[in-house]
Amino acid sequence: MSPKALLVLAGEAFRRVHDLDELAARIPMLYPRFTPQAEAIRSLTIWGVAYRYPGLEDDPEPLPAIEELARITDLLTDCATRVRELIGTGSRQDGMPSSRAAVPPRIAIR
Repeated sequence: MSPKALLVLAGEAFRRVHDLDELAARIPMLYPRFTPQAEAIRSLTIWGVAYRYPGLEDDPEPLPAIEELARITDLLTDCATRVRELIGTGSRQDGMPSSRAAVPPRIAIR
């Protein structure tokens, strides 16, 4: 699930941030059916920083176990499918928004 995609779809403004905890915390109020997925991805912010920029921390994050990677991959695949269905792109093979997508024309991003 892309919390940013859901925030854009809902017409919600958000600041430029890569903090999945902050972004996902807003999803249950807007899309209650995504609450389990939003809660599950809140802890993944560290994955976007620690493994992309390994020299930033004095005490590096341990690598996740293969089982954890498989669990998260399955979770994210499921989330992406649900978001595509929500915006009406389920019929397109390339994942690009279809003409049926209900994306607001102007979104304020802070």
